Amino acid sequence: MNNFSTVVKAELVGKMTVSEFALKMEKSPQYIYDIFAKRNGCRWNQDLIDKACEILGLEVQFKKVKKV
Repeated sequence: MNNFSTVVKAELVGKMTVSEFALKMEKSPQYIYDIFAKRNGCRWNQDLIDKACEILGLEVQFKKVKKV
């Protein structure tokens, strides 16, 4: 299972640089790198997830998984 940062980084490949993505996210490139690395208390929140999905054309879906 991929985490959201992994999916976003994969979607950026060939579409835009982290700097371009950061500009569209209205954040600094360093802040985006910190979110990816979970540094300095930077984490994805609902607003950031929504904005990233809009920019990259992604949709988050929740799936119930059976416990074994």
